[in-house]
Amino acid sequence: MGPAWRRGCRYHAAGLTARGSTGRAGEGVLAATLSRTQDQGWQAERLVRTVTDKTGFSWADDPAAALTKRVSTYTREHRAPARIGVPTDDQRDRWRTIVAHHLPDAPVGSPQWDIVWRHAAGGNALGLDADAALTDATTHLATTTTGAADGDYGRTGEALVAALTERHHDGEGHHHPLPWQAHPDFGRPGDHRGTLERLDTLNAEIAARTEQLREHVACQTSHVGHRHRAPTQRCHPRAAMGPSSWPQPTVKPTESPPPTPPPPSVHNPPATGPKPKPGNTSRRNGGH
Repeated sequence: MGPAWRRGCRYHAAGLTARGSTGRAGEGVLAATLSRTQDQGWQAERLVRTVTDKTGFSWADDPAAALTKRVSTYTREHRAPARIGVPTDDQRDRWRTIVAHHLPDAPVGSPQWDIVWRHAAGGNALGLDADAALTDATTHLATTTTGAADGDYGRTGEALVAALTERHHDGEGHHHPLPWQAHPDFGRPGDHRGTLERLDTLNAEIAARTEQLREHVACQTSHVGHRHRAPTQRCHPRAAMGPSSWPQPTVKPTESPPPTPPPPSVHNPPATGPKPKPGNTSRRNGGH
């Protein structure tokens, strides 16, 4: 797989094993198509898994172009499903406890109920209160079932998605300030610890640099009207980097002074009278 293939949105994780795709022009088109589907609410990894066949498009001359066509057709004919994520062990245990409290006969340890936890994790990745949404959903279902009926996990998942959607429509969670902004693609929804730490470090660096610039501007303002004064080390724009990094003053070249005439001598007597004019030299040379 080429770099553009991997950068699109990690759809190589879907198990696409097509050969001969490296360097194809269709890879860029596929990445752009998947990016647009994400802006429409799709999750690229799930979408590619859905439309990819068992052959991995090994039959196609250009697998990327074949996948692009299939993605476009599928998204045109279907609506984007609710977002899902990968819950942590702590989240899964907490959500099992919530469901068991309201639906005491529900087999929350069954793999069938994993779809409920994945939907809760998807809502959590969007900044929604998944715990409260799951509580609302199971409280409503508790009036009709105890969780032991077949398909209760599906009904619980649907009720949870409805509760999460309502909360998002009411303004809870992450919303884009502008409608044209791209929607992020989380490879592991809800697990952003490394990204948040980098953002915190970057924000701290920006704040520190901003404070240095403010001090510099304040110092420069205090020297208005005293331009003959050199800025102190604290007011120098590179003060935070240390005096060794200050720019060294450059000496501007000056005009050379006029040459000093030689001292008077026997062969070079000092001039005592007015300098003769060029037109009167004939009289001194014996002319009339």
